[in-house]
Amino acid sequence: REMNQKVGQPFNQFLMRRSVEKIYNLGFFDDVNVRLLPGSNQKDVIAEVDVLEHKTGTITLGAGYSHDDGLVGIVELGEDNLRGTGDKVKIHWEFGGKGGYKNFAVSYLRPWIDSKGTSLGVTIFNRQDAYTDYDANGSEVSEYDKKSKGFNVSLGRQTGEFTRDYLTAEVRDDKWAFDSDD
Repeated sequence: REMNQKVGQPFNQFLMRRSVEKIYNLGFFDDVNVRLLPGSNQKDVIAEVDVLEHKTGTITLGAGYSHDDGLVGIVELGEDNLRGTGDKVKIHWEFGGKGGYKNFAVSYLRPWIDSKGTSLGVTIFNRQDAYTDYDANGSEVSEYDKKSKGFNVSLGRQTGEFTRDYLTAEVRDDKWAFDSDD
């Protein structure tokens, strides 16, 4: 599906080179090589594409400490080529802090749902973030937490060789909790 040079078309060196670039840019392979072999008659050519795969899964662990937030941590698991289909899945979890945050996001992207290269992505999320507002003199005016939970669905379509348009619908519930010391 990433090949610009199609079976049955006259061989075009530019299309073949661009096809190799697109395959390499997927990020699934350490190396992509093309060998041109003679076909069954003088006008035919066989293009043999050899790839060297690499691991596409990721694990991210992080921790930190600050006076304001205390101990915080991040765990993220992802796979960029699920079952060899190019599907992407990611689980992101943040925890800790003085507010006891437990932020998470789970996302799934299917890069090809039809022959035109339409992609479909879904993300479910639940976040809580702390904010502080300051006046022009740098004095603290207010503190508040913003809680957002919901999901979004995104459709993408290739509109040119290097461009892609997206349409995203999101359902989100936002809540603000203000710190009232007054």
